[in-house]
Amino acid sequence: MRRLSVLVSLAVLLPSLALAQGAPVVTSRQPGTVKGTVEYARGQFFLKSGRETVCIMGSDDDPAVEGYLEAMAGREISLSGPVVVFSTGNRCIVAERSALPAPAAASTGATLPGCTSPVALQTMEGAIKNMGLKVQKISSPQAISDAREVDPDVRFCRANALTDRGLFNAFYDIHWKARATGAWYVEVTLR
Repeated sequence: MRRLSVLVSLAVLLPSLALAQGAPVVTSRQPGTVKGTVEYARGQFFLKSGRETVCIMGSDDDPAVEGYLEAMAGREISLSGPVVVFSTGNRCIVAERSALPAPAAASTGATLPGCTSPVALQTMEGAIKNMGLKVQKISSPQAISDAREVDPDVRFCRANALTDRGLFNAFYDIHWKARATGAWYVEVTLR
């Protein structure tokens, strides 16, 4: 009986040790600056410069950071903050709201609002009201992964919309109406 108990313990312990050995760990963390073009893929923002790609951490924790990065997709920026290196060799910069470059310094020309920006959400809510529905709550707004590869002049987004007629998946696209004047509009599809 004791032998069986030891074997069961080993059978449980060995897979968890193997899993722990494969998990990346932080090997260094120091202040730094990373310059590159903002890209988005597989639910993660990156800065790409030449052959180097640096992931951006912190955008999931702060909607303002995420909105900024969405608006800057495809543009070159410079971010300063803690640079974290993992045991896998991957490097990430931690983006903090207080360290974001001023919009005028980071961008030239008009940009579409991000999927999570208040103005985009208010416009989407207005479009749903124009469908004859009373919006009670909008939740979980997000950019749809890799959508910028389809059309860089459109933001493809989704959110949950609770209305007087039930809960819907709201797919909303932000398009340019007149880029020169900064005018844009939102198309909404409820499912």
